Amino acid sequence: YKDISPNAIIRNARDAVHYLADTIYDCPQEHCYSIFLNSALHPIGYTCVGTGSTGTTPVSFSKIVQTALLLNATGIILLHNHPSCSYSAPTDADIQLAKNLSYVLKLLDGMVLYDSIIISGNHIYNMASDKSLAENPTQPEPILTKNIAAQ
Repeated sequence: YKDISPNAIIRNARDAVHYLADTIYDCPQEHCYSIFLNSALHPIGYTCVGTGSTGTTPVSFSKIVQTALLLNATGIILLHNHPSCSYSAPTDADIQLAKNLSYVLKLLDGMVLYDSIIISGNHIYNMASDKSLAENPTQPEPILTKNIAAQ
């Protein structure tokens, strides 16, 4: 995993994108990263959990879980790019990935998937603020909703 400034706080999707901007923008293929947070929403590390083609990327749940446990993370933000699209809407696979990961994390001492963010060009989509998404897998505890989903 790679360290992020321990004094920083990720309050919303734009903060998360800012931390990985140098890493994920202008990639010719999809990359998926996990940002690991402590209970105060301070980032304690991040790692690449998938690299793929221009249209898809396999994501390693075991790498996400292993790193989260090693870091004593209480929550995770997923962030990936859609380099072949001019829009950043989630695919059915993106939504299913978030649902599955959220379920697995809850089984592990109640970890939380705070958000699943997709960037494409200058567009940012964040699942946590998508009111139209049925059964949104990124709905955290009420006290955290205003921290992560606010933009």
